[in-house]
Amino acid sequence: MAKIQYNRQKCIGCGGCSMIDNDHFVVADDGKADLVSGIKVLKGGSKNEIFELEIQDEEKALVDVAIDACPAECIKILG
Repeated sequence: MAKIQYNRQKCIGCGGCSMIDNDHFVVADDGKADLVSGIKVLKGGSKNEIFELEIQDEEKALVDVAIDACPAECIKILG
């Protein structure tokens, strides 16, 4: 299994991730993306809104495309 790690604070709201992978990313009312079913794992002030979500290995390919499309580099795959 792999894990998506998403830093919401770094998101600039381009929407590319949600256009590519709307199973894992949606644009919220404030214009930033949310990681669907993501769990907040680190709250170190307003600059560290880190969310993680375990995914199946077969989901990694589409997430990798979303990562490549993100100009803010706020999405990673762990594992």
